[in-house]
Amino acid sequence: MNKFYGINSNIFYNSFMKKKIIFSFAIGMLGAVLALAVGNTDFIQALERQTLDIKFRNFVRPFSNESNIVIIDINEDAIKDLEPDLGRWPWPREVHANLISYLVRDGAKVIAFDILFSERTARKEVDEKKIQDLIGLIDKIEQHQTSSSIGQLRSEINSLKPSAGDDALVRVSEAAGNVIYASIFTKSLQHCTDTEIENQKRLLSKSALSQTVSEVIGSKIISREAVFDDVTLPLSALALSSKGVAHINFNSDLDGPSRWTYPISGYLDILVPSLPIAACAAYLGVSVKDIKLEHNSLKIADRILPLDSQGRYHILFHNTSKDSASVSFVNVLLSSLLAAEGKPPLLPQGYFKNKLVFIGSSAAGLFDLRATPLSSITPGSEIHYHVASNILSNRFLRSTPSWFIPLLSVLLALLTSMIGFRLKPITSLIWTLLILSGYISFSILIFYLADVWLEIAVPSIAVALSYLTLLTYKYMTELREKNRIKSAFSRYLAPAVMEDILSDPSKLRLGGERRNVSVLFSDIKSFTTYSENIDPEIVSSMLNEYLTHMTSCVFRNHGILDKYIGDAVMAEFGAPIPSEDHAARACRTAIDMLSELEQLNEKWNKEGKKPFEFRIGINSGAAVVGNMGSDQLFDYTALGVTVNTAARLEPLCKDFGVTCLISETTKEFAEKDDSNMFFREIGRVILKGMIKPLKVFELVGLKNTFDELKLKALQLFSEGYSLYCEREFISAMQKFKEVLEISPKDGPSQIYLKLTEKFINSPPDKNWTGVYNQETK
Repeated sequence: MNKFYGINSNIFYNSFMKKKIIFSFAIGMLGAVLALAVGNTDFIQALERQTLDIKFRNFVRPFSNESNIVIIDINEDAIKDLEPDLGRWPWPREVHANLISYLVRDGAKVIAFDILFSERTARKEVDEKKIQDLIGLIDKIEQHQTSSSIGQLRSEINSLKPSAGDDALVRVSEAAGNVIYASIFTKSLQHCTDTEIENQKRLLSKSALSQTVSEVIGSKIISREAVFDDVTLPLSALALSSKGVAHINFNSDLDGPSRWTYPISGYLDILVPSLPIAACAAYLGVSVKDIKLEHNSLKIADRILPLDSQGRYHILFHNTSKDSASVSFVNVLLSSLLAAEGKPPLLPQGYFKNKLVFIGSSAAGLFDLRATPLSSITPGSEIHYHVASNILSNRFLRSTPSWFIPLLSVLLALLTSMIGFRLKPITSLIWTLLILSGYISFSILIFYLADVWLEIAVPSIAVALSYLTLLTYKYMTELREKNRIKSAFSRYLAPAVMEDILSDPSKLRLGGERRNVSVLFSDIKSFTTYSENIDPEIVSSMLNEYLTHMTSCVFRNHGILDKYIGDAVMAEFGAPIPSEDHAARACRTAIDMLSELEQLNEKWNKEGKKPFEFRIGINSGAAVVGNMGSDQLFDYTALGVTVNTAARLEPLCKDFGVTCLISETTKEFAEKDDSNMFFREIGRVILKGMIKPLKVFELVGLKNTFDELKLKALQLFSEGYSLYCEREFISAMQKFKEVLEISPKDGPSQIYLKLTEKFINSPPDKNWTGVYNQETK
């Protein structure tokens, strides 16, 4: 019997242990899966990058070839100290030409300018001494009439030409043969002419790789984000006389710092290296044509730079001896002057011998400062320095394979859960902390010894989640997260919208998403003038009452109140909850607002208060909507051209004497959902600050509220506007007069009547298209 019971006890024990192992395995897997799921969020990715920043600042071994790189820094002190002699920035190009000459004489191997020389010198400052020298030469000529004095005078006058500095820089660059100049690639909405494109290609041809954009994009070697359709180049003569031209584009992570760069970027179908890549290739004696882009790598001679799947190079920053590699522009300039006079220079002779020299600026006013892992204000030249030191030292930041971190997270989470089942809570906590600290220490050690980026955040989260799940803290953490989201959104969203956001908490993070929305701007007409003549208490009371009613109109049509801008109201429709009829909702809101204002004005008239008048602009289209701001303070808002256009339409109402103007896009969307709305085409307008003309319509109101006379006036205006566009000004004028007989205060008819009278007396040229230009906003 004992044996019988013993056998059953063993079976029961083995079954219990099996379930325990299975349950602990499930918890470990759950912790790992959760960690991997949250690991792709912006917050965790930013946290991971910040742990990498700590490693950069504290755990990088010294570099071996840093002494081969020098930064000539144009700092705030240099600009201030040299202003009496060189004038304000930008300095004369002769200064840079003299600098190149001095560096070449001193043995510099490569000179790379992190400064744009994109425009020819338009003017030149002349100091008192130069004027006195010229007067002295004239006096000398008057007294002696010597040919040498005349030649000297001619030379001095020629030196005053604005182009003299440009020409000097071109001559010196060509003679040096080792100067690389900067360019910037951009994505432009304004396409260049074929002639401009061919010229840009010609200037970039000798700086281009032998591979093309088509080849590497087709092979998925780099991202399309690295390909641009516009470029700001140095002067043509300067580009042709140089060793090459390279781009100085920088990119930032979502949390701010620049940690990576595109070592190779594309302009149309040409591949061009970045400044440090081109400079290092020249330093190593490698032609740009021999640089090769391959999957996940860039080859420069025997240097193989690791790239990610998008063709980005992650920089191995190092907080070691960069300060000793930087020398002030003032010291270099003084050294060149002293050397020219045969005196001992400040910098020892040969200081730049066989050096790669970057020339850039750390002056705040020159806007070349960026955040990096090492500092929130890092000059662009220092970022070039870090890339170059990586290449010359043949040391690069290397990442683990894509499968490694998920596998490691699973193993650590399983280890934590297995230990947790066997130990008491306090002991389990101690072991969990030991696992975490041991892994973090190993991550730091392998980074220091081998420059390997072993991610900390996701594996650590897997361990923590496994432990917390084991102790049933999961429910508590989820509840706390929901409370945080409610607290954040209740500040500016209506309860119905907030409930929708709670269903997807990831919407709370900073950033936005592209949505089709309608944006409404309203503004009280001449509110400043209005306020000057009325007691502030009365104005404040009226404004609060007005904004309350206008906001009710927005919410009634399921819009989002973006913000109050003084007396102005900005609202969006179609976000954060998508709606197909967002344009119709925006237009109905405008009609409701006008109705509400009429009722308020009647009330204020009875109270002896002066009524308000307002204007409304509405536009529909794609915009980036979401939380914008800082981690501590942010607002839900919309950004983009759609928003800017709506903001321009509102003041345009004043030009045409109407209350509400909308874009053609809004009209087309709104008509699909509400056929009762009536829109009148006002004209084609180039809005202030924009290039292309936009069809603009007046939201007149609801058709079922119009009488026959109103409809007749609108029809006459439409006929008159068509005749106006066809240059039939006399017939058009008659139509507009007929409208004004029915509706004497019709603003558009008054405007076009004046224009037709003007063109009858002074017809427009043959290129006239009837487009109206908005002069003010």
